[in-house]
Amino acid sequence: MKLVQANITDLASVVEVLRKVELDEVYHLAAQSHIAAPFDMSLATLRETGMAVAVLLEGLRHVRSDAKFYFAGSSEMFGNTSFDSRGKIDESCASRPASPYAATKALGCNLARVYKEAYGMFSVCGMLFNHEFELRAGVRDEEGL
Repeated sequence: MKLVQANITDLASVVEVLRKVELDEVYHLAAQSHIAAPFDMSLATLRETGMAVAVLLEGLRHVRSDAKFYFAGSSEMFGNTSFDSRGKIDESCASRPASPYAATKALGCNLARVYKEAYGMFSVCGMLFNHEFELRAGVRDEEGL
């Protein structure tokens, strides 16, 4: 693994890195770390979480369309949706985001699907559910740990 610096919201920056680095996979894990923060920073959330997916996929499409792309989605994409008949939420359930963070995660997931279907790219969205842990900033204070 090699760490490289790029602005994932700028197509030229992404294309420059993709041309320099030989890669097989891209994992887009960047997002606001606190779900409440996006209400105060809606445009930054849209750029960093949603728009970045479009930039990364477009860069890959032009430079490395054979690379695998993974987007870290969130259970927040489902927001206020109802559970299915089994009492579960999965990709067949309605997406009803209730925050800017959730809306951008839904956007990223949909873009991953669109690029897969339209361009035949390997593009997937993992739907991550609660992944809090005591070392995450703020969790220790909020839970009295």
